[in-house]
Parts: sequence; C-alpha cells; structure tokens
Amino acid sequence: MRPFRRRESAADYRFNETLMALLGASAIVQVALPFFVYSLPVIVGSRLSIAGLLIFAVLRRSRHPWFKGFVVGIAFLDLLVHRSWILDGGHVMSISQYVLGLTFLVTTAGFLTRELWRESEVGASMIFMSIGIYGLIGLIWEVAFSFLEYSVSGSFSGLCGSEPGQLSCGGDPDDFPRLRYLAFVTMTTLGYGDVVPVTRAAEGLVTLASLSGQLFLAILIGRLVGASMARGRTQH
Repeated sequence: MRPFRRRESAADYRFNETLMALLGASAIVQVALPFFVYSLPVIVGSRLSIAGLLIFAVLRRSRHPWFKGFVVGIAFLDLLVHRSWILDGGHVMSISQYVLGLTFLVTTAGFLTRELWRESEVGASMIFMSIGIYGLIGLIWEVAFSFLEYSVSGSFSGLCGSEPGQLSCGGDPDDFPRLRYLAFVTMTTLGYGDVVPVTRAAEGLVTLASLSGQLFLAILIGRLVGASMARGRTQH
C-alpha cells in the first residue's frame, strides 16, 4: 500500500487547508448557479474561477514539473479555443473545446483524488477536497452531456423548459444550462424526470454518471473510516 504523505509544516498545512476550502466552496457555487441570473458574465466568471483554483492546486501540490506543464498547457489551449466565445458570447463551441475541457477536468479531478487518497488525517482539508472532487465530477458529466447534445441534437428531453417532449435548444451548447442540474440530480440518483435521456448514447452516459456518484461516495466513506482507524492505531 502506498505510504501516506509526510507531515507538513504548520504554514503549509494552513495554506493547504485554505486552498482546499476554496475548492470546496467553488464546487458549492457551481451547484448554486441556477439561483443566479443565467448570463455570460456569470458563466465566464464561474469557469475562470474554478479553472484558476484547479491550476493553482496542481502547481502547489504536484511534485512533477511535466504534469504541471501539461495541466497549464491544456488550460491555456482551452482558453485560446474559447476566446471567440468569450468575446462574442454566443458562438457554437467546437468539438476541440469539449475535448480540451473534458481533458482538463478529468486530469485535475484524477490528481485531486490521488491527493485525497494520500491524506493521512481526517480533517478540514480532506472534507473540502472531497466536496471539490464531487463538484468536479458533476462538471465533467455536464460537459459530457453537453458534448453529446451538441453532437446529436435531441439526445435529452426537457432542456429548454418544462414542456414535455421539447427536445433541442437550437444547437448552441450555451443553451444547455439544465445539463448541470441533470448531472447532479443523476449522481445523487434523485431522478425527478423533468430532464431525461431519449437516445441510447444519452442513457449510457446517464447510467455511468449515476454509478460514478454512488461509487465515489462509497469509496470516500471507506477512505475516511480507514484513515480514522489508522490514526487510532498510531495513537495507541
């Protein structure tokens, strides 16, 4: 079994606590976005804030220069591809934007999950990191659902309102705000049924999203219990 991370200095510990708290808070903000007016500044601000925090977390905690360079490079390419969308606020995203966005989110979520597994103590840092990772998983599925809807219009029903059977929003991925809602509702297996998959590919993605949410919680609980038991043994 991989050894735990060595004990940090008091200053490093406080810094990491703050960083993880910000990541957890950013995940909560992502979930709370439906309470805000759906506008371009809100979308851009939320995306830039979470991307900046993820990059900073990787630069701070990773010991591998090549990995830091990879993450920064993917984020930079993603920003370049998004430049016309940010400036014009309405152009359809290309497939490369989805691929870059998914690559960045999956890579950083995987890195933070590895860091979470190496945490030796159950504390605020571990809790906030868990919240942040769970939020990232939701964002990953949102992008995946949007990619599918962009590629095959009408893959999901109920995206543009409450009208039963209403399918496409017109082909613009920025018209898919309810897919974030669908991602988190699916991960928690709540399933209201107002936004539903209507193609086999969409059903497959929704099934995987449901499994990922439940498996993450089950594994996280096991990890927290294991860390607590290990700490108890070392104190006796």
